[in-house]
Amino acid sequence: MGVQKATVCRVLDAVLDCLVNVASEWIALPTSRDQLAEIKVGFYQKRQFPGVIGCVDGTHVAIRTPPRNEDVFVCRKGFHSINVMLINDHKNRITAVSARFPGSAHDMAVFDCSNIQQRMENGDLQNKGLLLADSGYALRPYLMTPVLRPHNDQEVRYNAAHKGTRVSIEQVNGILKSRFRCLDMYPLRRPLH
Repeated sequence: MGVQKATVCRVLDAVLDCLVNVASEWIALPTSRDQLAEIKVGFYQKRQFPGVIGCVDGTHVAIRTPPRNEDVFVCRKGFHSINVMLINDHKNRITAVSARFPGSAHDMAVFDCSNIQQRMENGDLQNKGLLLADSGYALRPYLMTPVLRPHNDQEVRYNAAHKGTRVSIEQVNGILKSRFRCLDMYPLRRPLH
């Protein structure tokens, strides 16, 4: 395109600085009673799962091979990545994100190191609602996971409601990667020039 690499780097740095400065205005897990009530009602209307304030999951964002500690960035799927934790609300808005961990980090480890986990344990979100997660996460009083081997109708219905509600975070991951193709594997398949 006729633009010097150094110019692109400077502009990209400036744009990223601006985005970081306003991110908390757009990406924030609500804490007010009214906002949390709206989210709970919205999730309940989907599949009748009560008390949900968000769904959490990790997604791998592919990166080029890093020059140092390259093995730490290899994810279970065999490519280099960053493990990004996302939480969404009932309208599929991203309310929390953590993109600080290499691809080898387990989703639960990323969650355990997040400020959301601290807020759920003993902060402003304690006892204010539930997060839904897949079976890669540990069951906690505020973090609901599916029953691995359901034994009765109640557990089967629980799993159906859990899955039907939690699918929204999978949709958010898909939307994000389709809207911003650089987050998917596709751009890494092209040769560098």
